[in-house]
Amino acid sequence: MPIAFLLPALRDTPMGRMIAGTLLTLGAVLTFAEVDGKSMEPTYLTGDVVVVNRYPGLTGGLDTGAVVILDRPDNAYIKRVVGLGGDRIQVGPRGVKRNGEMAEEGYTHEAADRSH
Repeated sequence: MPIAFLLPALRDTPMGRMIAGTLLTLGAVLTFAEVDGKSMEPTYLTGDVVVVNRYPGLTGGLDTGAVVILDRPDNAYIKRVVGLGGDRIQVGPRGVKRNGEMAEEGYTHEAADRSH
């Protein structure tokens, strides 16, 4: 049952108003996205559903390794943050360098293969 149908019944009690307010707030801050494609394997597979925080600044902001959704008019893309403002990024056949040092990429296929 959609939240909209529950709200009139909830607003008649103090607890109901608190629950309704919490649901509305979470609905404004969080959304869901379905993964479509192989670019995030093995972390996320096609068909996986992820919870997306629309306002990462509320939870401490972004850091390298964070997963973000790039919402474009033609599609939404799920990607990983490899650098922050001021970082120098180099991508080559051996991996990603951040500020001249190899970036730790424990989420790649190669890292997953090494862990077995």
